[in-house]
Amino acid sequence: DCTIFFETGTHKGDSVQDAYDLGFKRIISIEKNEEFYNECIERFQPLDAWEQIKLFLGRTEDNIEKLIQDWVNDRTMFWLDAHSGGGGTVPLQLEVEAIMKHERNDHIILIDDWKLYEIDQKKIKETLLNRNPLYKFTETRVHRHCGDQFIAYI
Repeated sequence: DCTIFFETGTHKGDSVQDAYDLGFKRIISIEKNEEFYNECIERFQPLDAWEQIKLFLGRTEDNIEKLIQDWVNDRTMFWLDAHSGGGGTVPLQLEVEAIMKHERNDHIILIDDWKLYEIDQKKIKETLLNRNPLYKFTETRVHRHCGDQFIAYI
């Protein structure tokens, strides 16, 4: 029953397209790579769905709180996928904390490549449970070519 899809790490726009095809009322996606961002602007131009699709250029850690404040007004599915390929650190803790500041405390949160990056998994779960003790967690792998995904839901 989520009406909004919010993605960090647009890349080529495949998740934006999936969210559009699934009928989300609002789709928000932020990408830090200008080349990927411009490709997505071009890709979605023919749809003329700019009231529904909101694409932003910038770093998640600099923008997520304001984007949530400005654009999230209903239950949202967050797809956290802001990272560069190949490991290292990612802004996940900051992203989760920004989501938990929202007035709603029942968003669905999916984290891609859950085990690939330097993530304090325990701290992320604690952050979610401190905001709403009804959160449940599961891990999955969509297919063998993907990393593990973490899902927090109510």
